Amino acid sequence: MRKQKTKELDSEQKQLASMVFVASKNAMLITDKDYNVVLVNSAFTEITGYLLKEIIGKNPRVLKSGKHGRQFYKNLWDELLHKDFWQGTIWNRRKNGELYLEWVTIHAVRDEQGQLKYFFAIFSDITHNKALEIEIQQLKNYDPLTQLPNKTFFIEQLKVALANLTGEQKLAVLLLNINRFKKVNDAYGIAYGDSILQITAKRVRKLLRPNIIFVRDYADRYLILMPLVNNYTNVLSVANRILETFKNAFHLNNNQIYLSATIGATITKNKVRDARRLLKQINLALDKAKRDPTVPIAFFDSSMDHLVKHRVDVEADLYQALKRNEFRLHYQPQVDINSKKMTGVEALLRWQHPTKGLLYPGDFIDITFDSGLIIPIGEWVLNTACQQAVLWKKQGLPAFFMAVNVSALQFRQRNFQKVVQDAIHRSGMDPANLELELTEQIVLDDFETAIQMLSTFKELGVRLSLDDFGTGYSSMSYLKKLPIDKLKIDISFIQNITSSKQDLEIVKAIIALARTLKIKVIAEGVETKEQLEILLRLKCNEVQGFYFSQAISADALLKKCKEGCF
Repeated sequence: MRKQKTKELDSEQKQLASMVFVASKNAMLITDKDYNVVLVNSAFTEITGYLLKEIIGKNPRVLKSGKHGRQFYKNLWDELLHKDFWQGTIWNRRKNGELYLEWVTIHAVRDEQGQLKYFFAIFSDITHNKALEIEIQQLKNYDPLTQLPNKTFFIEQLKVALANLTGEQKLAVLLLNINRFKKVNDAYGIAYGDSILQITAKRVRKLLRPNIIFVRDYADRYLILMPLVNNYTNVLSVANRILETFKNAFHLNNNQIYLSATIGATITKNKVRDARRLLKQINLALDKAKRDPTVPIAFFDSSMDHLVKHRVDVEADLYQALKRNEFRLHYQPQVDINSKKMTGVEALLRWQHPTKGLLYPGDFIDITFDSGLIIPIGEWVLNTACQQAVLWKKQGLPAFFMAVNVSALQFRQRNFQKVVQDAIHRSGMDPANLELELTEQIVLDDFETAIQMLSTFKELGVRLSLDDFGTGYSSMSYLKKLPIDKLKIDISFIQNITSSKQDLEIVKAIIALARTLKIKVIAEGVETKEQLEILLRLKCNEVQGFYFSQAISADALLKKCKEGCF
């Protein structure tokens, strides 16, 4: 009788628990011990936009916003697995790309033997909670990795400081760059790189006075604002103290890593009240310091004024260039190494300047990044390339791949997937003939988010290529997780492949790696028959370079194809 009552009670409890799970206004999520989703409730769908059939079997990281650094998640999991419980706020991303802030409680569920069985999370959307407006503002203005203010905050403070200058008062702006950071990041991994950035932030902040504003710019760069400085010597003293901190090793997992730094600086004059102009000045000063390793600190001086004016003028011209339709695309053929037939082209940007003639990217591309113009220009490139591919098909050419370069700023756009979709639909191009080229660094900057983004492009039917391969991390461990179709071997290895045994071995290793993962390989910068023969012997799939053709106009390419040159 007692057993019967116990069974009835257990059944009622299970039924009650099921009702609570279904009816709860709080989102609920259950994963197995391997972090694969097994069940969600309707509130989860309302908050995130994901249906059960879309999320089941997937890792909850599909919700990841990119606002939290690796250390945040490491701390979370360390505490959860130690205490079987974690509670706090997390920024996540809905299916439509919108960010939201959630208050979440996560439990680790174990069986009677103490073995991990499930993870159970319950959360609510608190994005619009008035009490959290301060925290939201903080996240907008602060870098999540270093906990320093970010560039947005810096520019706001710089504008205020400039507006408040009176009489002969001056202020100084400095740009700090960690030397060789990328090489360490590539050699030891992203986690080591993140630690170096965090340690640098703590060391430098500790030695600066409270009224000095110190922020993270991006990557391995930091900005410093010194208000009301007296003279050049005062600024130089602070810069030297900052550089002194780099004489101490970075101790990371029993490794001692020594790095150096370079600083570009400028001191305002009364007539300079433009924040953007000051930022251009320190960038030029930093470039000057980098050219002479014996002088790690460089100040902007009047002899550089023409360079600032040049950058300002070029930026102004770039704004007008889009309106005046001055940009052009040239196309460089990509050729099958065995048949010598063209398999695709890479779209390359040119600028038909009204007074300076045809300009190449090296003359202006850096300024498009600094100004943010790379976003609209990149969109123009994508649309024009897709339209040209369709036009060639109408003109009788067989379908081939159209490769379009994607910048980091474009890739990080919340609506970039829609930009690509619109370009395809607007032109009528077959998405299978579009190939997006991304660099290794774009992917590695936020690996998990990159995988999600790349997967959405694969769902569209678009091909993906990893550009400049060999110059970055170049690891099978991350490469096998990426849904890519092609690796492009960087030109720096191809140039010396006939004379450098090391470069030859690198190329050989890349091709072998790609073959193992069933990914095609293309070598760029092929200029000689000797280079081509080596790549043929190594079984490279495709080549691109002056040996076959430089980048040419759409009409010239059409003519060559009809003449049977490709």
